[in-house]
Amino acid sequence: MKRATALFCAGLALTVGSLAQQEIMFSFSIPAEGISPVWDLPLDTVLMDVHNTDNYDLNGTLADAQWAALMPPNGGIVELGPHGEKFMLSMAHQLQCLDVIRQDYVAGWEGRRTTPNGEVSARAHHCLNYIRQMVLCRGDRRLEQVVDPFGAHAVQVRGTQTCKDWTRVLDSMAEAQRRTQP
Repeated sequence: MKRATALFCAGLALTVGSLAQQEIMFSFSIPAEGISPVWDLPLDTVLMDVHNTDNYDLNGTLADAQWAALMPPNGGIVELGPHGEKFMLSMAHQLQCLDVIRQDYVAGWEGRRTTPNGEVSARAHHCLNYIRQMVLCRGDRRLEQVVDPFGAHAVQVRGTQTCKDWTRVLDSMAEAQRRTQP
């Protein structure tokens, strides 16, 4: 896969050369004052078959391993820009939060919660709010067919979806980590 080269200059990311022919140098841009920075990583679209799976269970050794494998290198922390500023990629934060919610749910189910009254942990509460906010922020407008409004699975979510290439994000995070290691 060919990469792009980007230079970071005076707080702005400037793309140099053909994106299809050059290697990427990790940079970010700030769309407007007060707006969160965005990693300048061009992503192609890919197709993903959405369906129920036996993977990513709630509990067990295999579930723990599968959820852990979703986390990118260095816990989703990347160093970008000329001064090596550290950021956590939102995608990594979201995956981490889903795992935190999963672990807290299982701990409550098994009676292992360590909170004073067995309530949801502050971390799980943060994560639930964060995921809610990100779902609202992204505003996915795909339509899902209603198959049984009163059934356990009211909508049909199976099928092919057009997504951003998340593998490129994970590969680029691994490359960013390799570049910052001594």
